[in-house]
Amino acid sequence: MVVNGHFSAWLEVTSGVPQGSVLGLLLFLIFVNDLPDWIKTNICMFADDTKTWTRIISIKVYADLQKDLDSLSIWSANWQLRFNPDKCKVMHVGHQHNSNYMIHQDNTDWNIQEVTEEEDLGVLTTCTLKVSRQCHEAASKANRGLDRASIAYENILRFSQHCLRSTVTGHFQSRENEKMSNSPLVTHYFQANQCVRQDNNSGWGREGSEGR
Repeated sequence: MVVNGHFSAWLEVTSGVPQGSVLGLLLFLIFVNDLPDWIKTNICMFADDTKTWTRIISIKVYADLQKDLDSLSIWSANWQLRFNPDKCKVMHVGHQHNSNYMIHQDNTDWNIQEVTEEEDLGVLTTCTLKVSRQCHEAASKANRGLDRASIAYENILRFSQHCLRSTVTGHFQSRENEKMSNSPLVTHYFQANQCVRQDNNSGWGREGSEGR
C-alpha cells in the first residue's frame, strides 16, 4: 500500500485472493470450486453466497444437514477462509420441526439465527413463499420514486414559471417604455425642450459678444 509516497511494510498473505483486481473474481471462484464436494444434501452458490437445503422428513435428515454445516466448518478451517456467523441464517419453509443448527468456528459453536424472511438478490423470500411481501416492498419503493419525481417536477415548474414571469415583465416594461418614447406628447415635449435649450445657448452667445 502506498499513501502520499510512503510504502507500508510487506505482509505475508496465507489465504484469500486479491481484491479489486481483474482476475480477483475468477481466482475466488477457483478458490471455492471444491466446496460442493463437501456437501451431501443440496447446495447453491452465487459469488460469495452459499446456500444448502434439504427436505426435512425425519430426524436423520436434520442430522445430515447439520453434518453438512460441520463439513463447511472443516473446509473453512482447511482453506483459512472464515465464515461470518452473524450473516449465517436458517429459514424453515412449510414445517414446524423444533430444530436448531450450529456452525463451528474459532473453537466456538455459533447458533445460526432463524428468520422468517430474507432478501436475496433484491427478491424478498418468506417462509410461506408468498409474494405479497415482495409486491408491497416493490410498490412502496416505486411510490417513493414517484414522490421524489413529483417534487422535482413541481420545483422545475415553479422555477420555470418564475423565469417566464420575469421575462414577460421585462418585455412589457420595455414595450411600455418604447410606446411612451414614441407617443406624440413625449415627442413634442422633447422637441420643445430642445428648442428652449438652443435659444438659451444662442442668447448666451449674443450677450457674451455684446459684453465684449
